[in-house]
Amino acid sequence: MKGEYRMKAEGKSANFLKNNNSFYRVPYFQRGYVWDKDNWNGIWNELSAENASTYLGAIVLKNNETNEKTIIDGQQRLTTLTILMRALYDYRING
Repeated sequence: MKGEYRMKAEGKSANFLKNNNSFYRVPYFQRGYVWDKDNWNGIWNELSAENASTYLGAIVLKNNETNEKTIIDGQQRLTTLTILMRALYDYRING
């Protein structure tokens, strides 16, 4: 129905980020990136723990009519993961 919004909550792995057909947009009303060393240490310790199964918390995305998804919640975590993945990629390539 037009004008009707449905929210679908489900547990997913971070593999949803592999979808090359999607573009994630941070809306103008989101605060700037504010994570500091303590936040980075916390997520790094979780991700690097033996047998890690890290819970990243809720990430809320709004599907748009195109392949674009608007990030409603989770922008700090998604930005951090993006920076981390790029750093690991650069390290592997430039080693």
